[in-house]
Amino acid sequence: MSVQNIGTSGRVKQPGESFISMVSRKSKENPLVPLGTVATCFALFMAFQNTRRGNSKTMNYWLRARIGAQFFTVVALVGGTYYINNQNSAKKAQEEAEAAAEREREKLAFEERLKAAEEAHRLEEEAAKARSVSSSSSNGRGWGWFGRS
Repeated sequence: MSVQNIGTSGRVKQPGESFISMVSRKSKENPLVPLGTVATCFALFMAFQNTRRGNSKTMNYWLRARIGAQFFTVVALVGGTYYINNQNSAKKAQEEAEAAAEREREKLAFEERLKAAEEAHRLEEEAAKARSVSSSSSNGRGWGWFGRS
């Protein structure tokens, strides 16, 4: 079984989406994470440069800055995910409320059509009873199944 990061949109990569467009979309969803990643890489690069120069005091400063940048990145990732999930749940609640209102409108329309159909049926039955009463009251001589009786 493999583990896959599904991200905030539920999918890592949308169908037909290139790597560049996926990175762009994810950066727009959570803009502080790329900023923290760039800061971490910059601090790591500066620490590497100071190691090559033999400047251990400045190198330690940049390694500590790297840890701070990584902490910022993790906090931005968690905070952004929390914010997006709250946004998605609010949107989902609004969609559910709209769907419930639509179902209620459909139910009322159905009940209205049902009442109209019941009324039409009742009127047809009354008309049929009136016809049968008038045809049977004409001297008992009405039209039967096989002709005039």
